[in-house]
Amino acid sequence: MNEQLNQWLQDHLDDMIATTAALVKHNGVVETAPTDGTPYGKAVADCLDEALRIADGFGMKTKNFGHYAGTVELQDGTPKLGILAHLDVVPAPADGWTSPPFELTVRNGKMYGRGTADDKGPAVAVLYAMRGIKELGLPLKSNVRLILGCAEEVGGDDMEQYQKHEAFPPLLFTPDADFPIINIEKGRLPSAMTAAVPQTTGAHIAHILSGTVINAVPAVAEATLIGYNGNEALQAAGELSLEGVQFTACSKDDSTILLTCHGVPAHAAFPEGGRNALTALLAVLAKLPGDHEPIRALSRLFPYGDNEGIANGMATADEVSGKLTMVLSMCELANGTLTAKADCRFPVSHTAAEMTAKFTGILQNAGFAVSCNGVEPHYVESDSEIVQTLLSVYEDHTGEPGRCIAIGGGTYVHDTENGVAFGPNFEGEELCLHGIDENMPLDSFLKSAQIYGDAILRLCGE
Repeated sequence: MNEQLNQWLQDHLDDMIATTAALVKHNGVVETAPTDGTPYGKAVADCLDEALRIADGFGMKTKNFGHYAGTVELQDGTPKLGILAHLDVVPAPADGWTSPPFELTVRNGKMYGRGTADDKGPAVAVLYAMRGIKELGLPLKSNVRLILGCAEEVGGDDMEQYQKHEAFPPLLFTPDADFPIINIEKGRLPSAMTAAVPQTTGAHIAHILSGTVINAVPAVAEATLIGYNGNEALQAAGELSLEGVQFTACSKDDSTILLTCHGVPAHAAFPEGGRNALTALLAVLAKLPGDHEPIRALSRLFPYGDNEGIANGMATADEVSGKLTMVLSMCELANGTLTAKADCRFPVSHTAAEMTAKFTGILQNAGFAVSCNGVEPHYVESDSEIVQTLLSVYEDHTGEPGRCIAIGGGTYVHDTENGVAFGPNFEGEELCLHGIDENMPLDSFLKSAQIYGDAILRLCGE
């Protein structure tokens, strides 16, 4: 590691905090239909303009790609290394925050504010690593480019627009995830399925509603039952012994019961931490008498507690990326039409086309119409130059053994050919990403900047 650069960054920590504050003040939540001529809204555009002005002041070459993205280059020449960060943020209602979310506050050794960890703070850490290298005159044989995207949080087309003008450099990492390094991201198979449920004059299930987004384990599910006894439904739930969920039955009138199940939410990429209220509810509904075979079929395909696609035949795994995960995340029964959505994350040893064909066949055989939109896995070999170099940098700066991580979620580099995710979240930290009181510890902020500076020197230095 370069002690001169490490000291320079430590000496400029206050400047780094001030620059982060200048970016945090912009409420850069992407607007879906901006009216000011910018692609994602004025606040996001203003934040990008501010970041590029600051970089200009450091004597770096900047470029604005129509406010879809911007770039900062340390010196002249074709860049060997690209570092991909983003300036847009998720919404931050002020309720619950201990300080204003769009006003950076430093207390208890941390800086608080929306974007301090995701991803304005890390972008500033990279920018100052580049500035330090430049001002110290540390020699580089290859250029480095910081790419500032503006629509990561909404899965926007910022990088598609960028690539219409510039290709990604041959080496690429994003400071928008976890240390040590993420080099494997599973493929994804979001799916929708539909079937008709007979609506009879006798006892029947009139309505089901659960889930708000496809990529989360639903915490609440409810069903409107006509002609059933509430005790009958609760007895069926009790007989199943579904641990981790709770049922209530409320009479809406003499013949109508609202059956509700409460579970535990979780991200669909890590479903083992949740308790799926929807699959629990379906298990109970499947036990009730009546002509609702599609509901029973859905319950058989997605039984409570099965997060790996075992029951429906999709289960698979490999040594590199681990097991497939499968979550039934949304469901609605209305006017006799049952609609459900599932989120599947599959190992790198399979293709999206292969998994789509298999899942489609399974659902069609069960009587459902189905549509899938598969996304290929992302995998950068663990023995590649960038992975090995970044792991060695991490080890030297932390004293901890580096290792490659496989995840079910997707990062900013998922759709790139050669990108990996590298920090800024150190193991064991609670940065409250997307949550109340998002924060970045100052010692981690400084250390990440030092790590990124060392990574630049090792990958691009003489």
